Amino acid sequence: MHPYRQTILILLIGLLGLAIPSSLFWVNLNIAKRNIGGESFLPVWIAARYWLIEGVSPYDEKVSLAIQIARYGHPANPANDEMKFSFRDPLPLLFLIGPIGLLDYPIARALWMTFLESGLLMMTIIGLKIANWVKPPLGYIFTFMLFTVLSYPGVAAILEGQTSVVSAIFILLTIYFIRKKMDLLAGILLSLSLVKPTLTSLFFIYTLFWAISNRRKDILWGSIGGGMIVMAISLLFIHNWPMQLIQLSLANPFPYTSLIATITNVTPGIKSKLNLLLYILSGGVLIFGWVRSLRSEERGYLWTAY
Repeated sequence: MHPYRQTILILLIGLLGLAIPSSLFWVNLNIAKRNIGGESFLPVWIAARYWLIEGVSPYDEKVSLAIQIARYGHPANPANDEMKFSFRDPLPLLFLIGPIGLLDYPIARALWMTFLESGLLMMTIIGLKIANWVKPPLGYIFTFMLFTVLSYPGVAAILEGQTSVVSAIFILLTIYFIRKKMDLLAGILLSLSLVKPTLTSLFFIYTLFWAISNRRKDILWGSIGGGMIVMAISLLFIHNWPMQLIQLSLANPFPYTSLIATITNVTPGIKSKLNLLLYILSGGVLIFGWVRSLRSEERGYLWTAY
């Protein structure tokens, strides 16, 4: 390629690299200003803001009350089916996304939405790498990216500002580096995935069992070491935040929903027994899949982990 053509191509790529994120941010900013969605992002932003600016614990009742007032315009009233929103995630999550609490809400949310869009696109690329798809056609890559962002889960995650995308990225990176046999880094990323433990706990436990069974000890040591470092740093800021989180969750339990509960709601007369049966069956399938794959190589691990 002629030098001047190569220079023009580099400039065009650079301009696109600036134009696409800027355009996304502008669209997201307009959505944020119109207050469309944001239910999952609001508690995190308020908790981060109170903690970074006023030094108030994210699990303090004052923060929970501020979240409810921002959501409803008044403290939540359970009699009107209003949930008592609060910050219910581990403190290390605020290390990753907390600095946006220093920004005004519309700008902070627009930045977060832009990150989520970029993260979903990155997950597509990581997924193709995990699948060992060598040089897929650009049209296929573009189609997969569009599907990832524009599918219902993708759109919902972006509009609501779900922080679970952070853990999903760490999960995929963990799987990718396990396949690359970069076990220490995989273990560290595995520990970081616990910033959303409700999403990743089973994946975390299964991966450790698989690593021990296959003598991939660096995964274990990486997860333990990474977890201990993150926990130690978080305890320096709020020494008893785990207890505060537990107390908040017990005092103000969040409504629990699951696919099984949705199914059994159709048959209220036998709901409790049907719930028990379906949980036993699904737990049995889970344990069978785990045990069957413990001695398998990365391919078996990948199937079970997904």
